[in-house]
Amino acid sequence: VRLAMGKSGAGRIGNYEYCSFSAHGEGRFIGNTDSHPVIGEAGSMTVAPEVQINALVDGTHLQGVIEAMKDAHPYEEVAYEVLSLLEPKGATQYLGRIGRLPNALNLDTFREWVQEALPEANIRFAGVAPQEIQSIALCSGAGAEFIKDAARLHVDAYITGDVKYHDAQMAKELGLLVVDAGHFGTESIVASGLRDYLLSKELSVPVKAFNEQSDFFFL
Repeated sequence: VRLAMGKSGAGRIGNYEYCSFSAHGEGRFIGNTDSHPVIGEAGSMTVAPEVQINALVDGTHLQGVIEAMKDAHPYEEVAYEVLSLLEPKGATQYLGRIGRLPNALNLDTFREWVQEALPEANIRFAGVAPQEIQSIALCSGAGAEFIKDAARLHVDAYITGDVKYHDAQMAKELGLLVVDAGHFGTESIVASGLRDYLLSKELSVPVKAFNEQSDFFFL
């Protein structure tokens, strides 16, 4: 269980991986008539020596760690708890986002997915491509300065724009797949949303998105 959690991203602290802490104790349970306990018998009180495993995990890998832990654990019902170590003190704005796809994709399928999400993008790849891509970091516009941050989060891919030669070299050294979808390609998709927002303010000037017929263009 400990190794499965570590392989999925739990226990990464600085330059160390698979970090965890154990607490030993006794577990007690009674299974009902539909249960199939690995230890003891259904309907009887069972007391078993157990080990509580504690490990840190970031939000990007949390769901994957939980799934790996459940798959590796022998119990029919796995007891676990997720505790947040940071209490939000109000709304915080970030330049980027990290998330996880419902299913892992190979490189070709991932490229098609990115192209569909960013139809105006001219996509280029840099760095090292993993066999499967599921956890993703992104920053629209020129976000090459955050390549190291993306690598530190152990994501499978980082989507941004304006990736230069030395940025691509850095991604390769860090073992990270970087998708350069262009400055325009990663930001053009917000035009219609901004238009709708401004129109909702009932301004005294006409507002149109860049891809609509308009008398004025701001580049």
